[in-house]
Amino acid sequence: MGKKKPTDVGAKSQESPPVLEAAEAPSTEALRREIQKTSDIGQQSLESPPVLEAADATSTEALRREIQQIARELFGIRNQLDTVLTNQNTILGRIDKIENKQTQLETSIEFVSNTISKMEIKMKYVTTELKGVSSAVEAEKSKCLLVQNQLNKLERYSRSFNLRFGGLPEEINENTVQKITDLIENELCIPNVKIENAHRSGKPRGPNDKPRHIIAKFIYRPQRHQVLSKSKSSLKSSNIYVFNDLCEADLIKKRSLKDTMAIAYREGKRPSFRNGNLYINGSLHS
Repeated sequence: MGKKKPTDVGAKSQESPPVLEAAEAPSTEALRREIQKTSDIGQQSLESPPVLEAADATSTEALRREIQQIARELFGIRNQLDTVLTNQNTILGRIDKIENKQTQLETSIEFVSNTISKMEIKMKYVTTELKGVSSAVEAEKSKCLLVQNQLNKLERYSRSFNLRFGGLPEEINENTVQKITDLIENELCIPNVKIENAHRSGKPRGPNDKPRHIIAKFIYRPQRHQVLSKSKSSLKSSNIYVFNDLCEADLIKKRSLKDTMAIAYREGKRPSFRNGNLYINGSLHS
């Protein structure tokens, strides 16, 4: 065995020329010690892995901490998911409530719509009825107007026998028929005038108030016309005046035409109001 070592050394020297280049004439003992040293270092490297174990332990600890960090993050994510699910359930509950309210509103709207439809039908019926009633009312108005016109004609005819006398002093227990008869005979010089009756118009007044008119009803209308015509000239200088006894409708209409009649007078025209109409110079004023 001792004789084969130089061969091994020679082989080794062939495989490792750098060692031989570094030492020009190594001895066998030195070469043996070198090989032994190298072997010892290799053995130590195989038998003593504390450095690798320490590195592995460090890596394991770091991995453990990383896993723990990941676990904490997953736990946080789970909590967030739980919160999201809770909020989702809350939102779904609210959506259900909204849908229920929407359903109720739709039901209410449908009810209101049906009610409105019924009301529209009733309104159409009522409108039709109102049109009929309106037509009937218009017809009744026309009838009432016709009747009123007839009444005005009758009242106008009845008052066509009357004259109103203004400016005559008012006395207690006076005889109005005699007072009018004396006025006609003495001031107008018209004898034998027949007066059916005469009376003061309106409510009694005080002694210092303006005397009320006397309404005298003549038996004969020609005599009435004669008195009215002559009074315009004979009583012009006195405070006594005579005019037609108009019905209420004619009186209101004449008052509304007061300005028109005044203009006609200023223009030298002859306005006259009779039978509910205004005539200017004998022509009907529209």
